Amino acid sequence: MIKIDTSREELTRTIILFGVKKLTPKQKELLTYIYKIGQAKTLTYLARKYSEETGLSYSTVKWNLRELRDLNLITGGDVNNKGEPVRLTEAGLLLVDYLRKNHF
Repeated sequence: MIKIDTSREELTRTIILFGVKKLTPKQKELLTYIYKIGQAKTLTYLARKYSEETGLSYSTVKWNLRELRDLNLITGGDVNNKGEPVRLTEAGLLLVDYLRKNHF
């Protein structure tokens, strides 16, 4: 196995760079929204609520939430863990903190 010796500062910069360059504006807005509301009940509940508040289609919101979960920026229920609340991961929190401070 390859030993990886990277500093936390380097990992933080990489997470931020990835998020800024690769996430869509909708995904950045969703991450910030999750931060603002705190822990959401479920992915389905969050998708419905965000869709109603923004006018985005439910399917678009749900797809973007799944992408954020697949990128390990949020946790939340899936087929095997139904009902698990949506939360930002540590990587998600780092990215949201940067986005909020830099007006993304």
